[in-house]
This record gives sequence, C-alpha cells and structure tokens, in this order.
Amino acid sequence: MVSRASTDSIWTHLSEWEARAPSGAIYAFVDKRFARALEDPIALPRLSEGLYADAVCVPRADLKHKPDLCPHLVRINTADQPLRRCEDIIRRLVDNLSAPVSIHGNYVAAFLQSNAPAQALAQSLARRLVQRDAQGKQRVTALYEPLRLALYLDDTEDPARRDAWLGEIDAWLTVNGGGELLAWHSARDRSAHAKRLPYTRGDAVHQARIPEMRRLLIAMRKAGIAAPARPEITLSNYLGEAEAHGLNDPEDRIFYVLNSLSFGPGWDAPGAIRSAIASAARNEQRLAKALELLSAQHQTRVAQSGGADPIHRKGAFA
Repeated sequence: MVSRASTDSIWTHLSEWEARAPSGAIYAFVDKRFARALEDPIALPRLSEGLYADAVCVPRADLKHKPDLCPHLVRINTADQPLRRCEDIIRRLVDNLSAPVSIHGNYVAAFLQSNAPAQALAQSLARRLVQRDAQGKQRVTALYEPLRLALYLDDTEDPARRDAWLGEIDAWLTVNGGGELLAWHSARDRSAHAKRLPYTRGDAVHQARIPEMRRLLIAMRKAGIAAPARPEITLSNYLGEAEAHGLNDPEDRIFYVLNSLSFGPGWDAPGAIRSAIASAARNEQRLAKALELLSAQHQTRVAQSGGADPIHRKGAFA
C-alpha cells in the first residue's frame, strides 16, 4: 500500500493497528546515530520516560564498542497506555519519520507491530542486518534505514523478501525517498518464512549507492525535480549507468542522473554528449562544464528531447 506520507496518514495507520490488535505491541524504531538534543522530548532517555517504556537495544555487530549508537525499539502503546494517552510525544515521532530525507538519515526509521517479546525481536532483527557486501565480505548493512529497506523490498512481486524481513513482525511502516508512505504486512502463514534473508550481490551493489542517493534526493529537491516512481531503484539504476560510463567523480554522477531524470532514457545517445561524458570520465573536465561547452546546435537538440536544460539549473550542488 503506497500513499503520501504525512503526520495524519501515519497516525491513521498506527490507530488502525491498535484497533485491530489492542494487545499488540507497537514500537518506534529509533536510530541513535542521528541523536537528538538531550532536551528534545523524543530523545532517549526522555522518550522512554515520557512513554513509561524501556528502550530495547537492537545490537549491531559493528558497534560493539559503541552500544549507545545502536538502534533501539521503544514501545509506544500498552493496554493501560494507548496511543492517545501519549499523543503529543508520538506525533513528534511521526513528524520526524515524515520529514524530507536528509543527507544523514532518519532518527525515527520506522514504526512496527509485533507480539514477539521485545528482546527476542531485537535479537532477530540484529541477525538480519549481517549480510555480504559486493566483495563477498560479511558486514552489517543497516537495512532498517528507510531508503535501504525501500530499495531492498522494492520488488513487490516477490513477497518472499518481504516475509523474510518481517519474520515475527506483523506490520512495518516507513517512508521512501519520494515521500511515500510504505506499509508492509506479514503473510498470515508464517511457517514458510525463510530462515535467512534473501540477499544477493546485486542487493549489495544497490545498497552501496545509498549515500549518493541521499545527495541526489537533496539535489533534486533544490533543482525542483520531482522524485520518480520507485525512487530508490530508479536512482540506483541511473547511478549504475553513470558508473558504466566511467564517471568516477560523485558530482559528475549526480549531474548525469539529474539529466536522466529531466530528459529520460536516451538523452545521452548523441555522439557529442557521449564525447562530453567520456571527457568527464577521463577527468579532463567536470561533466557540467563539458556539456556547457557543447555547440548551440547540440544544446538545442538536447533541449528539444523533452525538458528544460538542466545544465543551467542553479543550486543543485550548493
């Protein structure tokens, strides 16, 4: 189910969860790497105090020496403390999740519902974070981050991935890079859940592009470019095209994707544009400059292919 994320739409989902399963636990998944000021009501431990709930650590193998930076699960409802009793605090959490993507990430990564004991749930999630990277080495991949999970679960035709990620979780709520609310629900029959998360080398390659995708989303916002459908996989694929062209400078890759979004597939087909891209790939000049040096004839051809000239978009990298 996909809709625009807003405080009201997220609150509606949480209220529906509570109405459907009054005894079910609803948690905020908090990523402590993006700490809040201590006086902030949603900063741990003030959040725990305000909700009268313990924060349960989801241990990350790569943060053994910095456990304070590990993500935490904080229960936001109980039978005696329904959502409406702490609405002000919970709405602050909801506001954080629905805010535009930052270059760093989200403090509130998700909301989830599960009847599993909190400690067992945290340990189970921690195991699902250990995957192999593109080089085949085991490492922690923070799949709970909104952009990462949206990218991993993008293939909605494959419910096995969704169910393997959810496991003992009934429902998971997060927001993608396009500001869309993503709600995933577990299959009713849990006997077929995979013990291991399906994760391929291709997944690892996509995940490695997440930091650049964050920069891209911010550049798009500054340039007034709307996020495409399925933003995570679309942006990752365009970044893959930039890599295939040999563009090794991050600014060149982002500029290439901005052109791809503005003009669509094939914008780079003309020979002069190919030459400009090759020049940037050889680090002779940046792609933006190389395209600016094209003749007026070729610039006109590009502009006529279906959009405003992104070469002259200001502020994309400010």
